[in-house]
Amino acid sequence: RTVPVIIDAVDGNTATGRTKGDAPEIDGIVTVRGITKERPGDIIPVNIVKTSEYDLQGDVAQELVEV
Repeated sequence: RTVPVIIDAVDGNTATGRTKGDAPEIDGIVTVRGITKERPGDIIPVNIVKTSEYDLQGDVAQELVEV
């Protein structure tokens, strides 16, 4: 599934962010791999590839395709 993620912090080619409806410092985070030029505050499409109890992990997607 591909979802929009707002980027909160960037470290090299990895970033952390959150999905719509998630509050910073309260809800889970999304770890995003494949960051190139994105900066904090950008909203990007992310293909979710792994989930845990609270957090998600994904890769930068070419386009947003919500299901």
